[in-house]
Amino acid sequence: MILVDDGSPDNSGKICDDYAKKDSRIRVFHKENGGVTSARRLGVENSCAEWIMFVDSDDKLFSNALSDLFEVSKNNPDADLVEGTLARDENLLPTDPGSQNILCASGLDYGVGAASYKMCWLPGPFAKIIRKSVLISANALDVPAWINYGEDAMMCIRLSTRIKKAVKIGKSVYYYRENPNGACATIKRTGGYYVDFLKECERILQGELNGEFASVWRSITRYYFVIMFLSSSDWNSSDEYARKIVKKLSEHSHEYSAGTKICLFVAKFPDFVQKPIRKVLTESLKFKMEVLKR
Repeated sequence: MILVDDGSPDNSGKICDDYAKKDSRIRVFHKENGGVTSARRLGVENSCAEWIMFVDSDDKLFSNALSDLFEVSKNNPDADLVEGTLARDENLLPTDPGSQNILCASGLDYGVGAASYKMCWLPGPFAKIIRKSVLISANALDVPAWINYGEDAMMCIRLSTRIKKAVKIGKSVYYYRENPNGACATIKRTGGYYVDFLKECERILQGELNGEFASVWRSITRYYFVIMFLSSSDWNSSDEYARKIVKKLSEHSHEYSAGTKICLFVAKFPDFVQKPIRKVLTESLKFKMEVLKR
């Protein structure tokens, strides 16, 4: 176990050191604060295992998570990634219906291209083990420093260009704890940030928006389009790249939820028409999220 103290201002570093003294399998690295991606990169660079699993400091693993995932990897020696399910309630654990082989974006050796699916794993590093050699060859943690939201998705986009086979099991292995005071919840981002983020996604996928990675790009773009359309006060429908996003996503609108379809429809109106409608849609989404939390 590698613990990375990313310049924590509290007592976290000392707690890590105390655990390392109790168990020789634990190693601790202290660094200046550089963000989650640089912390993960430091851990990977200093690891000596074939498989890597990331666990954020405010989350937890369920019992037997590692052994369950590793057992599947042994039964599927050609897999580069094994993923369980993610739980947001640590008291509700689904049973395991078995494992399912999933052919991923670069799985052309299996005769299946990316057009037949969207994303074949959760868009983040959690709830999965990843072969270290693939992490490195994909430059999965080579994420620009300015990206402080969506870096998890960026990692998975890079992985999608290298992974040939993934296996998913229907058992909860990871408890994702939402932190209202964390960086994701407190940092405000502009529409310009999301547009630049999506340009970087497209660059990584080599602009093949109608080819092998088209469905990967659409899956990621759809998610971030809805976020920036509803939450960014500076959304600019006249921006050339914003228009491209709306046009490309609209071509596949039959694949999307009613909410996404509405956003795409409204995005084609002039800004003065959009603004009041976007406000109503945003409030409706907030209400829906509160209902789901209950």
